[in-house]
Amino acid sequence: MDAGWSPKCETIPAALQEWGVLKTTSVQPLQFWPHENKALPKKLKPRINSEVTEGDILITRAGPRNRVGICCVAKSVRPRLMLSDKIIRFKIFGDFIFSDYCALYLNTGYGSEQIERMKSGMADSQVNVSQNKLKQLCIALPPLAEQHRIVAKIDQLMARCDELEKLRVARDRLQITVHKVACDRLLTAKDPDTFTQSWQFITQHFNELYSVKENVTELRKAILQLAVMGKLVPQDLNDLPACKLLKEIKEKKQILIKEKKLKAQKQLPEVELSEIPYELPLSWKWCRWNDIALQIGDIDHKMPAEADEGIPYVSPRDFFGENEINFQKAKKISIQDFKRLSLKIRPERFDVIFPRYGTLGVNRFVLTDIDFLASYSCAIVKNLRKYIDPKYSYYYSISRLVRNEIERYKKTTTQANVGVKSIQLFLYPLPPLPEQHRIVAKVDQLMTLCDQLEQQIDKSTQTQTALLNATLANI
Repeated sequence: MDAGWSPKCETIPAALQEWGVLKTTSVQPLQFWPHENKALPKKLKPRINSEVTEGDILITRAGPRNRVGICCVAKSVRPRLMLSDKIIRFKIFGDFIFSDYCALYLNTGYGSEQIERMKSGMADSQVNVSQNKLKQLCIALPPLAEQHRIVAKIDQLMARCDELEKLRVARDRLQITVHKVACDRLLTAKDPDTFTQSWQFITQHFNELYSVKENVTELRKAILQLAVMGKLVPQDLNDLPACKLLKEIKEKKQILIKEKKLKAQKQLPEVELSEIPYELPLSWKWCRWNDIALQIGDIDHKMPAEADEGIPYVSPRDFFGENEINFQKAKKISIQDFKRLSLKIRPERFDVIFPRYGTLGVNRFVLTDIDFLASYSCAIVKNLRKYIDPKYSYYYSISRLVRNEIERYKKTTTQANVGVKSIQLFLYPLPPLPEQHRIVAKVDQLMTLCDQLEQQIDKSTQTQTALLNATLANI
């Protein structure tokens, strides 16, 4: 048993005629990747005794916890590759031990459990296992002929697993294709009969279609698009129509302007017939996003100085999950800068934060009352809550309709971006206020269903794994 060395190497792999030092990633579970190496600088002399040879058993001994204790047999070895000091090599007596059996044993079951107990380190990001500990490994050793039969049987079963995996992938791809066609028909239906037929097809094949997570993701998108098309909940003739609601919004904004609570806004062009992507229910109204928003804007574009302590200054890099913001890790700015910058606009509860650089439209619905600012890479959308359900506005902002509007207005320079003025021009399908509330309630209900579907898929996968493990344990 021995280890190699880790000189300072080049950042590129060694050419065939050059010497290279193996990286730990060259050792994969039961697979050897000789291309994972770094070229040895020409000024350094290679250590011949560290050169890897065919049939060597290699095991990683240092690195992240999940990468320590990985074992393989070196096969199809090219010349002039050396061990690093993070890889340990076993040389065995081939007359008594089959190297493939040894590597198989150390990667699974009791062999891997022993190695796991031997690992030490202060953090999972950097652990190690020493040669002295590895020398104490216990190996269940059958006769040599049986070792060969075990490896041959494992190879046979793995080949069968590969075939089953190919069948599963093919099945999933078919389900994804069928689901995509069904959703497209649903969203592009020109008449109620076609819409009903498309929806009936999805409901009849619900269990098969939604056994694949990708389809659940697409279902979420379809729900949002149906919501902003007026096809998710029924219309009520008693609702105040959107055209009158829009008039009330304009009157309210004029009052706020006269009271100097809102800056005068530039008149936006009327929605032209050629812009309209689909027909809305009669009680709805096409308008511009800024027509119904209290304000759409961003802060000054001069980056404020970072402070050790202060107010969070978030950007899309602080976004995670479905609608989360990491305020703890966000940049902090001084209270003075916060007060100065927030005079123009600041995010508050029920506002929409709309990233307009890079990750366009990966929006956040503000559900906190803490003080913070969003960087100038984001637009803030404020709603008139007496007339607009803020969550309907958020659901609209993450719908396919808005994705299409982004494509219509975005500019591509060093990175894709869309200006605040363009966001103000986005087409907005305005329903009556009571219908907005009904839409939000229905979307919330269906999104919970999607969560449950994903949990069922995860649970099914875990159950299958548990059954397999139980079966193997009884062999």
